[in-house]
Amino acid sequence: MTAIEELRKIMTENNGIITTAMCADNGIHRQNILNMVKNGEIIRISRGVYALHTAFADDMFLLQAKHKMGIFSMGTALFLHDLTDQTPINFSMTFPQSYNTKNARNDDVRCYVQEQRFYLLGITTIKTPFGSMVKAYDMDKTICDIVKNKNKIDISIFSNAMKRYSEHKSKSPSQALKYAAVMKIEPETRRYLEVLV
Repeated sequence: MTAIEELRKIMTENNGIITTAMCADNGIHRQNILNMVKNGEIIRISRGVYALHTAFADDMFLLQAKHKMGIFSMGTALFLHDLTDQTPINFSMTFPQSYNTKNARNDDVRCYVQEQRFYLLGITTIKTPFGSMVKAYDMDKTICDIVKNKNKIDISIFSNAMKRYSEHKSKSPSQALKYAAVMKIEPETRRYLEVLV
């Protein structure tokens, strides 16, 4: 298989999208992407992100390709874990405290920043509605995040998320409490979990 054929295969698996990072991960020289752009086969979406002309753009995948340090969180993570019926109007991403979120905010991302030790907790990969894999916080970390930020969330979204979490087969209240201890919100999180779980 040639490098171009390999790139086409990768793009097929990623809804018509390729990044220079994917090339590096697969040992393909980035010049092959530039050749595909020159030949008009793909277009440049942003720095290091390319797509077929016919690609149905997965906005979540594209945003994360552009903002590699961003982890889908808060309402967006609730949506990805099916803990809400609300489809996000603006995607929420969390970044490490030192990260400059200006470009992400320019892309209409609702940005949150966390200390490195909180930011690294509970990162997982999950499928978007279009089948692409993105980084998001796991269900238990997401519950901790909404408890910590409950004053910034609609009460009906908060209550519904907590109820759905309590009914979810993949929940791990013990893991949520471990995250909560690190985040210094264990007593409050425990109160919610004891009522619901």
